Amino acid sequence: MLLHLAGARTILGQDPSRAEAALRQAEDVGRKGMDDLREALALMRSHSEPQPPVAPATAVTDLVDRYRQAGLAVELDVDGDLDALRTGPGIVVHDVVREALTNAAKHAADQPVAVTVAVDEQNAVVTIANPTPARPEAAAALSTPGHGLRGLAERVSALGGRFDADSSAGAFVVTAEIPRTLDPTERVTAPTS
Repeated sequence: MLLHLAGARTILGQDPSRAEAALRQAEDVGRKGMDDLREALALMRSHSEPQPPVAPATAVTDLVDRYRQAGLAVELDVDGDLDALRTGPGIVVHDVVREALTNAAKHAADQPVAVTVAVDEQNAVVTIANPTPARPEAAAALSTPGHGLRGLAERVSALGGRFDADSSAGAFVVTAEIPRTLDPTERVTAPTS
């Protein structure tokens, strides 16, 4: 942003149209930075436990591979471009997959897990489903939302999305619909005078 501003200052007298273009680029970079910062701050909670380093949505494939290597039968289907996600939504997509796979490994390790991530122009929709185990105690544990699922619901909601974790019809299904960007009405804009 500073480079664009400095460039605009140096050419303002000689080439006002190029200076204006540089100022527009600085404004775009600043707005994107503010959006990223707001998304990251929305995900942070002062009362939460320390979290591991965040990973972008594109790390979902590596995450699934690690669970496969640990013995969990995971099928991954990605439709759309994970690189298209902004920072905040990308982190939440990764967190949803990680938490759901952790729960599946803990409570139903002998069951296959299907992970689907679909990215379109507006949203990323993440669905993780695995059959409910036949063992009543494991099935009960899956149907009781814990701190991890509540935390995910809060993070998805902070970005304006929807979250659901449901045990019905013989399967435990986690679904998160996460907007790709902040609501334009929430964008930080420079005051006009």
